Amino acid sequence: MIKSFKISIYTYFLIIIIIGTNSYAQNIFQSNQYMIYQPIINFSAASSYNQVNFTSFYRNQWVGFKGSPTTFGFMGVIPIKNTAITLGTRVFNEQIGIHNKTEVKLDYAYKLQTHLNRFLSFSISPKINIHQSSYQQIETNTNNDPNFNSNPITVIYPNAEFGLYYFSPKFYLGMSSPNLLYNNPVNNFAYTTQFSLPHITYYIHSGYKWSKPSAYNIYGSIYLKTTYGAPVVGSLNAGIETLKNKLLVGLSYRTTNELVPLLRLNLNKLTLGYAFQYSLSSIRPYNNGTHEILLNYNIKQKATTTLIAPRF
Repeated sequence: MIKSFKISIYTYFLIIIIIGTNSYAQNIFQSNQYMIYQPIINFSAASSYNQVNFTSFYRNQWVGFKGSPTTFGFMGVIPIKNTAITLGTRVFNEQIGIHNKTEVKLDYAYKLQTHLNRFLSFSISPKINIHQSSYQQIETNTNNDPNFNSNPITVIYPNAEFGLYYFSPKFYLGMSSPNLLYNNPVNNFAYTTQFSLPHITYYIHSGYKWSKPSAYNIYGSIYLKTTYGAPVVGSLNAGIETLKNKLLVGLSYRTTNELVPLLRLNLNKLTLGYAFQYSLSSIRPYNNGTHEILLNYNIKQKATTTLIAPRF
């Protein structure tokens, strides 16, 4: 059974503002597909799913730019029947030039009912980071340079994520910290791991759905993220869903001067998503944009009364 308690929505905003103030972030994986599948950035959003589902996505950033990032992710979400618990796992891998980074996460979320058709979810996700650098791939002017002729260097270090997610049939508000700990590189061979409040990372995302029964849904959402030592990055997102909720067409604008057209197609158990990130900045002449593809597969279960939150 889902436990119930009363708490004002203004309290959620207050919690998020307090946690977000003066916070910064470390390097984190990038994806525009959170607009289709929010557990990518906040596992507590998985509590709004009432079906076992598996998701994979691929991102090719700055196509045509040598050494540009490519990212692959796989996620599994398993709601535990007749409980408020959702379990999952996420694996992300990113290649940037000679550097390869993998994150392996184990996810736990717990859902509380605050009012009728309103829920608040918490999540915690311990994770392991595996960072490998292949310096021998660098071309140098000196043959057999000992500084660039060693075997690949592999470093393993821990971290954890935390998330909050409030949702109702037409509204959601989420906050997550993708890195609760600060992994500080001592050298190429080791990291120190510690809790450092100024380095805590966070995302804030919120959205609303306007519905016209048997016709279409209109979605609006906002997303904010931080990176340590850099300004806050935000995006404004809008989309329209039609054809009996089978097709969604969306557009996002980022404060980093980028446009992101997006498509989502629902085919019974399978959801297909595609996003194209188009740069409007000075880097535009040197690349052919960023492509993202998402595949989500749902394993249908017996009908339940679990609430489904907005998906954009």
